[in-house]
Amino acid sequence: MDQVVLEQMLSSGKMTSAEILARTPINQLDEALTMLMRHRPVKEVGNALMEWIARTPLEEFNAMKGVYFRHCVQRTT
Repeated sequence: MDQVVLEQMLSSGKMTSAEILARTPINQLDEALTMLMRHRPVKEVGNALMEWIARTPLEEFNAMKGVYFRHCVQRTT
């Protein structure tokens, strides 16, 4: 799905942040998170990202931790 369709589904309540992240390839994660932050509260997006990170292979954990800090932590402090 393209980003416009995802934004419409998110805005209409047809998809959650967690569902969108579950469909997002790792190489498109930054773009998806930027879009989610425009439409959903930081806490919701952060929780969805933490669920996603929990399923990520251990060798990708440090990269995912960086994504979390870049998108979620800076906005809550």
